[in-house]
Amino acid sequence: MFTLVRLIAEREGYLSSRTLPEFRYSALLNQRTDKVMTVGLAYGINCSRMMDSYSCRICGQIHSGVPLSWGPDAPDMWAELSIDEQAARGELGTDQAVIDASHFFIRGRLEIPVTDTSDLFAWLVWVEVSEDSFDNMSQLWTVAGREKTPPYDGQLSNRLALYSEPTLGLKVKLHTRPVGERPFVEVVGDHQLRYEQGNGISAHRVQEIANLLNRD
Repeated sequence: MFTLVRLIAEREGYLSSRTLPEFRYSALLNQRTDKVMTVGLAYGINCSRMMDSYSCRICGQIHSGVPLSWGPDAPDMWAELSIDEQAARGELGTDQAVIDASHFFIRGRLEIPVTDTSDLFAWLVWVEVSEDSFDNMSQLWTVAGREKTPPYDGQLSNRLALYSEPTLGLKVKLHTRPVGERPFVEVVGDHQLRYEQGNGISAHRVQEIANLLNRD
């Protein structure tokens, strides 16, 4: 038996939405420090199009700097369903989704260090897990000390179009964090994302991603 639960005290707010082929992405406030982290001219980035600010959909204010978190609003399997199919076949929450009572998804943070700053860049992605893993995570959702649970096996459930190699189905491990924090997504399959997670990306690359995801 499964239940969708909402993440308590989650501070990641949706800021702006843009379109890549087939899927919608959102820029997000960096929830780890509960403030907007700035990557810009102070770090010597020389880009043809520098993002100076972005609008927060929660507070309505304009924040300076480059968003450090991006991610699809739903698993690809959900996004490919019609509105009627979604209503009949499953349920989508902010952090969990179920389709046909046989596909179970958890939202997590695939974090990548920014090498020339102290920041963390994150892809906010959906991970498909087994029903047993989903039930266990749901039961522990608001339980203190849940981060002591061993990691769960899963696979990425989103196509990140910026990568030449497919990301859909990529093997990952989902590491539970303290109550109020989304789980950490560790890439274990052979992919550029695994290299970036282990070695980091430059602030220039962070700006490049922002430019690509904010193209009209």
